[in-house]
Amino acid sequence: MMTCTEQSLYYRQWTVPKPIHMDYNNRNEGRMDTFHPRRLLLSGPPQIGKTGAYLQFLSILSRMLIRLTEVDVYNEEEININVKEESDQYYHQPGDMWPDLEIFKKMPFDYTIHDPKYEDASLICSKLQTVNSEGAAHFLIKELSYHNLELERNRQEELGIKPQDIWPFIVISDDSCVMWNAVEVDCSGDRKSDYTWTERNVSLKQILQHIEATPNVTHYALIGMRKWSSKTNSAEIKEPFSCCHVHDFIMLNVDLTQNVQYNQNRFTCDDVDFNLRVHSAGLLICRFNHFSVMKKQIAVGGQRSFHIKSKIAVCYVSSRPHSLNISSSGLTFSGLLLYLCDSFVVASFLKKFHFLKGATLCVICQDRNSLRQTVVRLELEDEWQFRLRDEFQTANAKEDRPLFFLTGRHI
Repeated sequence: MMTCTEQSLYYRQWTVPKPIHMDYNNRNEGRMDTFHPRRLLLSGPPQIGKTGAYLQFLSILSRMLIRLTEVDVYNEEEININVKEESDQYYHQPGDMWPDLEIFKKMPFDYTIHDPKYEDASLICSKLQTVNSEGAAHFLIKELSYHNLELERNRQEELGIKPQDIWPFIVISDDSCVMWNAVEVDCSGDRKSDYTWTERNVSLKQILQHIEATPNVTHYALIGMRKWSSKTNSAEIKEPFSCCHVHDFIMLNVDLTQNVQYNQNRFTCDDVDFNLRVHSAGLLICRFNHFSVMKKQIAVGGQRSFHIKSKIAVCYVSSRPHSLNISSSGLTFSGLLLYLCDSFVVASFLKKFHFLKGATLCVICQDRNSLRQTVVRLELEDEWQFRLRDEFQTANAKEDRPLFFLTGRHI
């Protein structure tokens, strides 16, 4: 039988990262203590649940690894490539890491759609769109984000921080985005036109940090990237940035696009419609061609990229005075989100809506007291059931105040 020391040495061989592992380059630079990047220490008195917590962690990790290894992703070439105008003019060098704002402003906008998921879309025979479609979900996200930006600016202004210093971008990503890749360009050839490139998998954190470091980044309204394909050609890499449509994974500047809205009545092509609206408003749309996103295949459903059908409705209604809202009298909803409700939201306003039995409610407030006052003021207990264990709060940094959540079920 092995001693404790021998057992420790035996299992320690898996704590050393190999060259094939992503954390191989992790080092203990600048650390005085011993750096063990692959070890989990659970410390506590006997019978407190260390073994159970460890087994639960292993179970979650195992499920994550299985999900990652079993994903099938789309591998399609861009469409309408032959429509692009042949030109020897390139606005940036292949090795440029970020776009130059003044140069980018001179780039023409490419109106042609190159995303393969729109291969069967028709601009002439467009299907009649009904109210409350997929565009309403993006509209809701954008409206809530701008409202939150205003609240955060007011809060930080009280602390002496300028409103323009608040980060104005949000990320809107499809659920099917699973992995990200970056192209590394080597321009060490004898001529400027000589270059080689390789593509490797990177983390989403690296992608976001790189884009956030873009000079004058707040001057761009939309920032996106390519959809991954193993058949990527050199021409797409030679021009590192494009002024064109962006899809699937975007960074949206909610400050610049305050007056540009998503079409609430569009179920398909709502991103194309929004791109055109942003460009028509004179705002900049930038696609990083050195970054690409992998999207998993969805085998079932009415569309190639999403499995919900057009009978699913999303409704956005504003409680503000003089707001123009669509009629929702014939609709029955399966959920209600109340986010930082102001005095314009009253009980009589909410009673206009009809909900399914078992529908989900989520109330979000800035503190626990406001949460309870909102429940009483809006008379939510008449139609919704709450439990004490359904109250949550966000895990913020110590210097930031958390948000409080309360979920309920319609009775």
